[in-house]
This record gives sequence, structure tokens and C-alpha cells, in this order.
Amino acid sequence: MKSISDLTAEGVSPEQANRISGYLDKWEHISFNDRRQVVDGLVSCIRATSDTIQIEWKI
Repeated sequence: MKSISDLTAEGVSPEQANRISGYLDKWEHISFNDRRQVVDGLVSCIRATSDTIQIEWKI
């Protein structure tokens, strides 16, 4: 898996990469909405069936 610092090379702004990194550092203490923003920045697509889950990462 790539590091958070590699996000800027793939279309995520430096500000968003810094915000994601900060949220990951304190994941257990952030709100649901903050977690949703992090996931939105890291995941491009989730496909789920009764048998499998596929996650397409932005990183």
C-alpha cells in the first residue's frame, strides 16, 4: 500500500493529504462525518455482494 504522502501524485491536494493523515492519527477520537471524509478521500468505489466485497482505492 502506498503512503499518505503519495496521494498528492494521484490527484489529492496536499491540504487534503495532510487532513487525511491527521485524521488517521486520531481515528478513534474523530466524528463519523470526519471518518466519512477520510474514506471519501481514500476510496473511489466499493462493490458488495452477499459473497464478496471489493474496494477500489484511490491510493
